[in-house]
Amino acid sequence: MPYLYHAATEADWQKALNTGTYVPAAFAQEGFIHLSTRSTLPQSVDLHCAALERVVVLVLSERLLNPKLQWVPVPSRGDRFPHYPARLPIDLVVDVAVVERGQNGEWDWSDFGY
Repeated sequence: MPYLYHAATEADWQKALNTGTYVPAAFAQEGFIHLSTRSTLPQSVDLHCAALERVVVLVLSERLLNPKLQWVPVPSRGDRFPHYPARLPIDLVVDVAVVERGQNGEWDWSDFGY
């Protein structure tokens, strides 16, 4: 099953567990949830989570996100990136993984099994 990913703050994920719907802070301005493929996930976490020491990576099934899933061209990056243009019901999240910074300050992906 092809997976897509979203790096969430612990506070946003906890709020989703309490409400049943995941809505990141940026959703109010952007109107969508940024997603990543496995190959773009580390770069996305570097870019969007620079101030954090740990992130909760939501593991999502591409199949479950359809038909709302959109692949949007990002000319500055020379690629298309997945966006989910709605609030995300947490029952669409198939797993979560916590990724932390190692002693060197870099994200430690060694235990990330997806």
